[in-house]
Amino acid sequence: MTSFRLRTHLIVYCTAITLLLTASLVILYSNIFKKYAISNLSAHGTAIARTTAFAVIDHLITENYAPLQEYVRESSTLVDIESIQIANSQGNILAASEVRLLGTMMEEDLAITDNEIRVKIDPVHDQLVVAAPIAIGGMVFGVTRVSLSMKPILAHLHEIQRNAAITGLGFWILSVLIGSLLAQRLSGPVQRFMQATDSITQGDFNVEIPMPRGVLELERFSQTLHVMASTIASRELALQNSEKKFRHLFERAMEGIFVADEKGALLDVNPAFISILGADSLEEMLGRNLFANIFENEGSFATFKELMGSQGFVKDYELILIANNSTPIIAALTCHAVRGFGGKVNKYEGLIRDITAQKAAEREIARMRNYLNNIIESMPSMLVTLDVDCTVTQWNTAACKLTGISSQEAIGRKIYDIAPFFCKYTQQVDDAGRNLNTVTLPREQVSQNPEHLYNLTFFPLIANGTAGVAIRLDDITELEHKEQQLRQAQKMESIGTLAGGLAHDFNNVLASILGNLSLLQYKIKNHQALSSTELNEYLERMATAGQRAVDMVRQLLTLSRKQQTDLVPVDLNLSLKHVRKIGENTFDKSVKV
Repeated sequence: MTSFRLRTHLIVYCTAITLLLTASLVILYSNIFKKYAISNLSAHGTAIARTTAFAVIDHLITENYAPLQEYVRESSTLVDIESIQIANSQGNILAASEVRLLGTMMEEDLAITDNEIRVKIDPVHDQLVVAAPIAIGGMVFGVTRVSLSMKPILAHLHEIQRNAAITGLGFWILSVLIGSLLAQRLSGPVQRFMQATDSITQGDFNVEIPMPRGVLELERFSQTLHVMASTIASRELALQNSEKKFRHLFERAMEGIFVADEKGALLDVNPAFISILGADSLEEMLGRNLFANIFENEGSFATFKELMGSQGFVKDYELILIANNSTPIIAALTCHAVRGFGGKVNKYEGLIRDITAQKAAEREIARMRNYLNNIIESMPSMLVTLDVDCTVTQWNTAACKLTGISSQEAIGRKIYDIAPFFCKYTQQVDDAGRNLNTVTLPREQVSQNPEHLYNLTFFPLIANGTAGVAIRLDDITELEHKEQQLRQAQKMESIGTLAGGLAHDFNNVLASILGNLSLLQYKIKNHQALSSTELNEYLERMATAGQRAVDMVRQLLTLSRKQQTDLVPVDLNLSLKHVRKIGENTFDKSVKV
């Protein structure tokens, strides 16, 4: 499209507006004048046609046609009348201004069969033709046709149009002069504005912006341009600073950042990208293709293309890249496609992270996790861990064996729902979780079998920000049995140690009984008198010695737990005397009690 200067536009617009206004006024006035003149001429013709019809109707009725020609000749001399024709009802011309038409047929388009008056303009002859019926009481006897000249009207109309054209030409010349003056006044500031905008587009924001006076729009445009220049200058400065920051981040980023075209050819990379792939320089890396030279195999590239086609991006896509020294690198790729208006990929932008060490660490962590999990699962003790809501987070094999509940069923549920016997330990769980205290309960019975005993330990979990409680149940049933056996053996050993003293005491008891029996036998054999009092003394001494023997046997049975122990009040002084006596008889004589 061809562009024109503002001055040309102003002149053309002023000229076009002037010509259009002049033409519109001429056409409007011409139409009004023509309509008015034709209306007056039609009324004049209608009046003449009716007068003629009224004047000749008697002659048509009496068929006296001779006066008709005379009347037509006289009427034709009137102003603006060029011809008059009178015809009968069949259309035969009976009288006419033109004698050659007598006896011919009147034109069909003017033939009248009713009482209406018809008016027609004949542009060929510049005439207005009026046809009126000659009728009485609805009976038509003939037609009168009057032709009026329109030449005076058309001559006056042409004169008006000629004068209007001359006037329009004068206005056109005036408009051209005014348009030139306006264009000169406006184009100068506009050209200066254009020069200022060209300087701004070239980065010169300190250019002097013109300040025209007298034209409000130009003044406001100047102010707006000044504000725009200031805004663009500030934004350009901010953009430059942002670009510097971005470039700084681009150069200092730890991840490898790249830009590649639609075919994978690298357009720009940062130093981290060069370092990850082991290149020596930027130029060396820009000569490589991301898809052809860096992806390990076609399978990786095919998967990448499929993801990019379906999603338009990939995030943390793990793949193996080939460094310059042909060393495989495990990397996490994040990339998105930049598309044009038609949806076609223009370039790829993204970053890569070398996760080779991370993957090795993850494998080591997984190995250690499996190792620790094997240790936990292999523990003979039941180990259960709870979070702050008493929800099970760890449930080892020993716990499964003890409760009959698998880890899949237990993890994620409340401990009190899956193992109701823990309900009586809510205080210990709260104490360990809230107060971070370790609580140990020895020899607890937690199963239906009363012979099974457990040591319960509740200790808090506070490592790495993980809050909760760990519960360990150690089955000490077998240990308890062995301890009982050990205590029994120790008691038997103690009995063996005390055997000497006990034998001496037992010998004294027997000696006392046997001595009293010997005295009784002696007196009975010798027939000595034996009073009841004396006999009671002998029997009482033997009963006392026998009771001492019974007490000694009961003590031995109590020590060996072979008999039920009866708990009764004792005299500690008497007990200490017996112990002292047993010790004196048991210990070596060099030991003084």
